[in-house]
Amino acid sequence: MRRAVRSISGGLEFFFAQLNAQRLREETFYLAYHLHWSRDDILALETPERRDYVRMLAARIEADNAAAEQLADGLRRR
Repeated sequence: MRRAVRSISGGLEFFFAQLNAQRLREETFYLAYHLHWSRDDILALETPERRDYVRMLAARIEADNAAAEQLADGLRRR
């Protein structure tokens, strides 16, 4: 890490707190948008559990998109 960043008092903590806050907002939006969960319900989850749900949802969406694309390809070939 660059020396200038290390020398700032609290610089790294502030930087990572900002990243974590942004990630939390993104995860909250993602789960609320797709699963229609309330903000309070999402924020009540422990971080590992919340991130597991995000991963599972992303995998489900990717699988659904792949299946839809495969179906569309089959229909185009007809």
